[in-house]
Amino acid sequence: MATLDAPADAPSAPVGTGARRRGVLGLVLVVVLGLLAVGEVVVVGRAESRIATEVGAELGAPVEVDITSRPAAFGVLGGQIDTLSLTAAAVPLERQPVVIERLEVEATGIAFDGDVVTDGAATFRAVLAEDQVRAAVPVLLAGLLEVTDEALVVDAGLLRIPLALSVADDALIVRPDGAVGEAAIALLGDLDGLVDPIPLHSPDGVVVTGVVVEPDGLVFSGTLDPVVLSR
Repeated sequence: MATLDAPADAPSAPVGTGARRRGVLGLVLVVVLGLLAVGEVVVVGRAESRIATEVGAELGAPVEVDITSRPAAFGVLGGQIDTLSLTAAAVPLERQPVVIERLEVEATGIAFDGDVVTDGAATFRAVLAEDQVRAAVPVLLAGLLEVTDEALVVDAGLLRIPLALSVADDALIVRPDGAVGEAAIALLGDLDGLVDPIPLHSPDGVVVTGVVVEPDGLVFSGTLDPVVLSR
């Protein structure tokens, strides 16, 4: 009687082949991600450096730029920066005898066409230190001004007049604050034009919207339109 031979076993894959393949794919993935990360760092770093150089030259002060949106390289190459922070120190004000101690800018939705910004919005915060506040007011008044933690005060020895500050029509509005201030002005009259608006002479595109007193000095805030950068 004829017998049927059992079918031969199919050749098996070498032990460990699947694991090696997964290891190779993982290594390739790591290399690709590493290259992308390097590209991100290079492209974004160059953009930050160029913007810092251009804005620093415009402001006349050293500038630090941080493109905070990630990933950002493809956007930068395509003419788009989602979010950007800029800081500058010791910024001289044009046509003014004062220096901004610290300038902080937050920009969003920046779009470029070549090196020209076509869209975007930005807000700023500018700190004017106490000595610079004195430099911006009449000489006779400068020696009487004092910046406390929360207020600007005229210190005339036995009489201390707190001041309320606001901004309107590109001018700093200074008014006596509270009953003490009102009584002092009624008694002494106008302190060397103190209650007259002080023009800010903001550069084109700079809109100052507010001012507060902090321990560091007067802090002005506002918007920038248009946003001027270089990619």
